[in-house]
This record gives sequence, structure tokens and C-alpha cells, in this order.
Amino acid sequence: EDLQTFISKYPEDPRVEEARSMILRIREAQVDRDFLRLTEGDATIAAYKAFLDKYPGSKYEGTVMQKIQDLREQQEEGRWLACQTLDDYMTFITDFPNSKYCPLAQDRIQRIKDEQVMRERQADEDEWQRVLMIPRESPARIEALKTYISKYTLHRVEAQNMINEAQLEPALEALFTNPVSRAVDFITFCTRFPSAKERVKIWLKGDMKQRPS
Repeated sequence: EDLQTFISKYPEDPRVEEARSMILRIREAQVDRDFLRLTEGDATIAAYKAFLDKYPGSKYEGTVMQKIQDLREQQEEGRWLACQTLDDYMTFITDFPNSKYCPLAQDRIQRIKDEQVMRERQADEDEWQRVLMIPRESPARIEALKTYISKYTLHRVEAQNMINEAQLEPALEALFTNPVSRAVDFITFCTRFPSAKERVKIWLKGDMKQRPS
């Protein structure tokens, strides 16, 4: 700074060139000093980048860039070896999109997803078989079917049909024996139990014949 001040104040002084030469030597010494400090410790990628920003075009630029590349490869290798879960592999691809391990990471991701699907299907089938082991006449069967529908999908339609079938006869009896049942009640019932539509029609025809009014 003193030398630069001297040059700016006395640009015609014959010692200006010497001052500029001294500035150059000081800067080179600073570069050497900072590079030595950088390489003596466990410098990070950020530290090497800061060096490049501070001394652009220095004689150490190639060496520093190689150090950065080496550190990145070390980080990549370490992260890859640490990957175990689906999130690990997905994060690895995000952080290292150009890594040589990306195709392998994609394969691992697909394999983990396939295994998850298989486990979920197996759990679904196991639960369905457990539900089927409950006797039809047991009230617990209806609750088990409802629980199955809330958690699983493979046999959801079949489970709902079983629930409807189990509830059909009591619902029919309640509908037919209720003296205040209205037309909308029968329509709603047939919407809920479409398989019973013909039985409802037959009962209504018989009821009309017995009580025309």
C-alpha cells in the first residue's frame, strides 16, 4: 500500500519502476506464503477456491485446480460408499449429477423401489389372508374388512363386496319391516346394494298387491 501510494503521488519519480518491481515481488511472496499455508493443512474446496479468487492467474492455479478436483473425487467416493437408503442414493445423484456412479445409483434406486413394492404386496396379501380366516358370522370380520380397506388396495373391491353382502340381509329386513319406509329409502337402498334391486322390486310388487292404498 505504501508503494502504491508513492506511485500515485509521484508518478514522475525515477524510482516508480523500482516501486512497481517491489510490489510485484511482494505479491509473489504473498502468493507463495498463502499457497504454502494452504497446502500444509487440510484445506477445503472452499479454501482453494478462495485462493483462486484472491490470486487469479497465479503460477499455482493449475495445481490448486487439481487439488479441488482431487477433493471433489474424494468427497464423491466417500459419499458413494456411505449410500445405503433410497434417500441416500437420490441425494447423491442430486449432489453429483455427473458422477460415474450415477447409473449404478439409478439401478440401486429402482431395485429398492421394487423391493418396497414387493414387501407392500406381501403385507397386503398376508393381511387379506388373515381377514379371510375370521368366520363369516363373526362381527369381527366386518371390522377387519373395514380396517383392510383403510390400509390396503389389492382386494379392496372384494372386501367392500363382502361387507355389503354381510350387511345386506339385516338391511333388507330393516327396510321391509319399517312401516314408514318411503320411496327415497328404497332408492337409496338400491344405490347402496345394487345386487338387491330385483329383490326390492319383487317385495314392493307383493306389498302393493297386499296394500293397494
